[in-house]
Amino acid sequence: DLRWTGTVTAHKHLTFTLTATCTGGYGAVVTNTAAYSHSTGSGTATAAFTVAGPPLLSITKTVTAARMPVRVGDVVTYTVVLANEGESDAAGVVVSDTLPSALLGDDLHWTGTVTAHKHLTFTLTATCTGGYGAVVTNTAAYSHTTGSGTATAAFAVAGPPVLSITKTVTAARMPVRVGDVVTYTVVLANEGESDAAGVVVSDTLPSALLGDDLRWTGTVTAHKHLTFTLAATVSGGSAIYGAVVTNTAAYSHSTGRGAASVSFEVAAPESHRVYLPMVLRAGPRSSVLRSFPRSTRYHAPAWERRSSSFLTPQQFLLQFLALSPKRAPD
Repeated sequence: DLRWTGTVTAHKHLTFTLTATCTGGYGAVVTNTAAYSHSTGSGTATAAFTVAGPPLLSITKTVTAARMPVRVGDVVTYTVVLANEGESDAAGVVVSDTLPSALLGDDLHWTGTVTAHKHLTFTLTATCTGGYGAVVTNTAAYSHTTGSGTATAAFAVAGPPVLSITKTVTAARMPVRVGDVVTYTVVLANEGESDAAGVVVSDTLPSALLGDDLRWTGTVTAHKHLTFTLAATVSGGSAIYGAVVTNTAAYSHSTGRGAASVSFEVAAPESHRVYLPMVLRAGPRSSVLRSFPRSTRYHAPAWERRSSSFLTPQQFLLQFLALSPKRAPD
């Protein structure tokens, strides 16, 4: 306040200056009066000013990502805008944004002043960690002596991976033979909306096949498929002839597991009738040369029948038949 007593010289003036801080009354008209008194009389003078209106705070929030719906593992970006459209600065504003459990990142906590007719922008990035098919909602809020407010943004998380596996087998001929090469084709498909990370694929060849097993771990992109090819040679002894060889490929993932099997038949070796000359001795001075097919039946009790067989490298079965007399005929 101003309190002064003294002399004002003729034809002179005195100037007094007062400073004060406006402490409130948004939008009010503040009037102040100065007065003097003297033995010759008294008088007053008044001055007034208007206090600016209050801060007008508002908050908005948006979310963006490289693709929508968001897939697990994608990064989302939140943009929070705090604006002050009022005539006065807003001091001591508190802003907070706590990320939900489906997101991995840093929360927002801020306290400060928002200048009149200005705005502040906050950016948060977070990684989506789960919740296939869920809608993730996140809220930012502010508080001030003049009021508070919130803003919400939401995004959808893509549905889960949908994995399937198929398997086929091919060869130069069917049924296959020992020594042939068979080719397996395994197709792992993901028809879901999300990538499938950490998928494990295995295919162990049976003992009848000679080749490399399949062991693979990786990611199957959404709406894509992977193809694996295995070549193996049919091996084994005579026990494999006529057998049906079955092989299974399998996958496992956090969303489930599956398998696909395929079979092929191993051909039996080919049998061929071989006609060979054989000498039948009926007596000391006579002999007869004849050829007998393998299917011929012999009824003479005086003759012994002996046979032998072996398998050629070309898979032909050769059989030999020999007849010899038990004793010389009379």
